[in-house]
Amino acid sequence: MTQQSELSTLQRKAGVGRDPLGGVGMTPLKALRLAMARAAQAQFSLALRATNLTQDRLRQADLLAQIEPDALLVLLDGPPGAHGFVAVDLQTLASVIEVQTMGRVSATPAQERQPTRTDAAMVKPLIDGVVQGLVKYLKGSPDESWATGYEFGGWVENARLLGLRLKDVQYRLFCADLELADGAKRGKLMMGLPAVGLRAVPDAEGGGQNWSKELRETLQASRIELDAVLYRTQMALKQVLALKPGDLVPVPVTTIGDVVIEGVDGRIIGHARLGQQHGYRALRISGLPDGAPQQAPPMPPEPHMTEQPISTDDSPELVASDAANEAEQLRLQEGVADHPVNPLSE
Repeated sequence: MTQQSELSTLQRKAGVGRDPLGGVGMTPLKALRLAMARAAQAQFSLALRATNLTQDRLRQADLLAQIEPDALLVLLDGPPGAHGFVAVDLQTLASVIEVQTMGRVSATPAQERQPTRTDAAMVKPLIDGVVQGLVKYLKGSPDESWATGYEFGGWVENARLLGLRLKDVQYRLFCADLELADGAKRGKLMMGLPAVGLRAVPDAEGGGQNWSKELRETLQASRIELDAVLYRTQMALKQVLALKPGDLVPVPVTTIGDVVIEGVDGRIIGHARLGQQHGYRALRISGLPDGAPQQAPPMPPEPHMTEQPISTDDSPELVASDAANEAEQLRLQEGVADHPVNPLSE
């Protein structure tokens, strides 16, 4: 056999010439560990060591339940119709900010606070480096398809809003403990990506029509949040502060037949009637607005009140009036509590 530059069969079996950073043998956990460490070093000269890496497959609702309430949430934009996310805890966030502002990471633990849009901008280089590195190290492996095409999308205020952006599909959830600046701080990072990769936008002629159809189907399958408003009222601040479990807030019985359905922006989507079905509270749509959605009506103005001297000698007329008002309030409260909610017909 003549000498050739190609590897022999025995050498290929032994792994000679194989790229140690990607391809066959590179698992997602190994790739993520490398991506995080090298992104932190390349972007901020920050020593980062990832330990206790785990990978799970979860549905959207279970995924959101894993997120800490004070974590910085960043949406990842991916292929058409696909989104992922990265959650960074306060200790990791503080480390990234300190190394950029002070040139070092303090050993003082970060104080509890709510992350902001500015915080997200500070960690953007790290997140972009991690998602790009993950694809680089998985190149040539079967896992490359679901990891490809993601980038920093933007800051998300909380897990509830994140849930409105993520499709209800199965996700790969990666969790890692982080040792930052040789142990000056210890933090956590989570990353979630759809478990199955999606196709990129078609470039071939005629692909635009298919893309528009896929986008329309994706939007129509998106989850939205609606509020059913039974009644609005105004109360004095001291009344609100005095509320306790068991107190009754008077609600007119007539409101049961006219529940207002609103979008998250306060616009009226429709009207409904409150009832029950199969043992559960239910709403039956009774009307939809014509044309564009209406804006929710404003709260009724609070009556103008002026301070008056309080008389210590209550007249019989005032006492009778107060008693009548108390009786009317009690009647309304009892009416709401005892009023039956009729079943909705099938």
